[in-house]
Formats: sequence, structure tokens, C-alpha cells
Amino acid sequence: MLPYSAAFEKEIVDTCEGNLDPAKRLEVANSLGAPSMINKIIGCGYKTLRLIHYFTAGADEVKCWTVRDGWKAPAAAGVIHGDFERGFICAEIMKYNDWAELGGEA
Repeated sequence: MLPYSAAFEKEIVDTCEGNLDPAKRLEVANSLGAPSMINKIIGCGYKTLRLIHYFTAGADEVKCWTVRDGWKAPAAAGVIHGDFERGFICAEIMKYNDWAELGGEA
């Protein structure tokens, strides 16, 4: 069980005036005297529902997709488009920390 106050979370949103920047929301929550529970609620929900994120990246954009933990790559590709699942060939996979440490795909 996670303690949660909808009124407090609304106060954070109202004070931020729609600014969704996590650093700004954290600053506002701290100034109000308590942490926001939104991140914990989302994290707990993902864990309970056994959901994970995966990212696709191209030269001009990065997208985040949500799939069930344990899905094979073809099923995960099907979240993007059904044809991707049916015609799946391969996936290039890397850990973000490795990508960041090594400076990219190369």
C-alpha cells in the first residue's frame, strides 16, 4: 500500500503550472514539505503488472514502448506494428549504460 494524497499531487501540478519537468516537480514537492508519490505509484504499477520499457532509436528520434516482462523480441516489435511481429528478422540490443559509456552504437 502506498500513501497518496490526490489534493497534494494536485497542488504540485497547480504550482508547477503544467511544467512536467521532473526536477521542477521535485523542487516544488520539497518546498511543500513532502515527496510526490507519482513515481512510486507508477513504478509499483509497472512491477505489479509485470511491465517493462524498451526504446527504439533512429537518427532523429527515440521512442519508448511498454511491453510485458518476458516477451520475446517479435512480440515486443508487434507493439509498434503488427507487421513487425509477423515479419520479424532480428533485433540489435544493448544496455543503455554500455551505450552511454562507449559513446554510441559503434
